[in-house]
Amino acid sequence: MQDTVIIGAGPAGLSTAYHLNGPSWLILEQHERVGGLCRSIEDQGFTFDYAGHIMFTNSDYVKDVMYPKLLGDNVYWQNREAWVYSKGVYTRYPFQASTYGLPEEVVKDCIMGAVKARYEQDHGKEPQNFKEYIEMFWGEGIARHFMMPYNQKLWAVPLE
Repeated sequence: MQDTVIIGAGPAGLSTAYHLNGPSWLILEQHERVGGLCRSIEDQGFTFDYAGHIMFTNSDYVKDVMYPKLLGDNVYWQNREAWVYSKGVYTRYPFQASTYGLPEEVVKDCIMGAVKARYEQDHGKEPQNFKEYIEMFWGEGIARHFMMPYNQKLWAVPLE
């Protein structure tokens, strides 16, 4: 009999099992392989990731636990080169740092919105949802032209 049942064998579930440091846990995973959204599938010679951001961390502790201890040599390192197609042009990812080439009015909207978010907003107000967070943090221009459509598509739920 298990003392603890862990639902899901993604990074959080695997880390939980590792940190429980004992034999009385059971991980239940609905898929054939562990990894949760941090896994990939191969189809007709192509590799597709389940999520846009597989695993990013600056923490040496997380790197030490995830890579040698939990994943072993089951790691593929990929230098990222990503582009955003918006307003008829390709810009480097991340969009908020790479507006070069976008129409002048879009660049202006993004910059002015970011400045307003930084200096003119009520910094004591807490965002009530992800949409408000994006607008408060990035400004209305970057929110409207990239962050809200991108995150709406990525998460497939209303940002409110």
